Amino acid sequence: MKRCFSFDESQRLLPDIMRITGRHREEMEHLWNKLNVDPRPATVLWTYHQLNLLKANWIRLIRETGALPVRLWEVSFNSGDGFHYSWRLGEAGIEYVSRFDPDHPRRPAGYFRRYPLASIIKD
Repeated sequence: MKRCFSFDESQRLLPDIMRITGRHREEMEHLWNKLNVDPRPATVLWTYHQLNLLKANWIRLIRETGALPVRLWEVSFNSGDGFHYSWRLGEAGIEYVSRFDPDHPRRPAGYFRRYPLASIIKD
């Protein structure tokens, strides 16, 4: 069963998500830089393998928190109310929500589209 988060719960968990994401991004950047120094096929193969391991580890750690890795460096928190709180690396906090858009033109089966958090707040 998927975990549901209130906005406050997602905000409390976000520093851990940011720390995990930041650390994995730094490690990936370090590996990418190695390719510029040593582009030999064996190094490229080893580096891509390490990058895939890092990505898999990031996904596992994010899932262990109950949050959902959407794509690399993007995480969502299921609200249980038909939308997800959404955060991407580089954003200061949770400023967006995502909702399923079945008519999205880029995806035949629909797509989760991000909207400003203010769009769900009613006055």
